[in-house]
Amino acid sequence: MKKRDLDALYRAFGNLVRLRRRQRPKPLSQDELGRLVGLSRTSIVNIEKGRHHLVIHHLLAFARALKVSPDALLPKWTSCRAQKRRRARSRR
Repeated sequence: MKKRDLDALYRAFGNLVRLRRRQRPKPLSQDELGRLVGLSRTSIVNIEKGRHHLVIHHLLAFARALKVSPDALLPKWTSCRAQKRRRARSRR
């Protein structure tokens, strides 16, 4: 997988984490989510921006903390590719 594709994947994952965190009946702050998954608020910020690549067990911790299934946090491959195309067009 190319670096650009990986970057798009992690950005899409981060967007889903942010969306799910905010959509809860009582939204979680980044600090609260960090405490639930055992990471710092700074790590949550970086994950939501797609800058921090996490290990697979964190996916399960995020799903548990956000009360969603793990697949609810996994972006569809097509959305990652579409995001990549939009960025490429904006650079022109």
